[in-house]
Amino acid sequence: MKHVVVTLSVVALASLGACKRRQGSLPVPGTVSGSLQQGDTALPEGRVCDDHTVWLSTGQPVTVVVRGGPSTSTPGSNLDVYTSLMLNGQEVVHDDDSAGSFNSRIVYTPTSTGMYTVRVTTYGGGLKTGAYTVQTWAGANPNAT
Repeated sequence: MKHVVVTLSVVALASLGACKRRQGSLPVPGTVSGSLQQGDTALPEGRVCDDHTVWLSTGQPVTVVVRGGPSTSTPGSNLDVYTSLMLNGQEVVHDDDSAGSFNSRIVYTPTSTGMYTVRVTTYGGGLKTGAYTVQTWAGANPNAT
């Protein structure tokens, strides 16, 4: 039964509308900063999220690392980020902590060319706020932290 609940949760996240869209597109390679704040688009469990767009081409791998910065909801700790990569509103891959600590890393080789969405949110339920950075690399970089 637990497997079914997890599956439904991922499907629910993937089928949601857009979160607050950040200005411009993510550069590859490059780094952008952002923050999750009260008043941002809320997901069902009370988490807030930001969406960043990035153009990806079929067969050309990309690495995306999201690092949680200082938390404003839990002073003295960093934001525990959770990242999804989506195409046409459907999640293609997600990650929680594979970049170490509370940071996420996605290594993905697109099967379709198009404008993808990198969704940054937090792990677990409830409102968690704070700063984050998104860094991208062209190519598969499975050791990026």
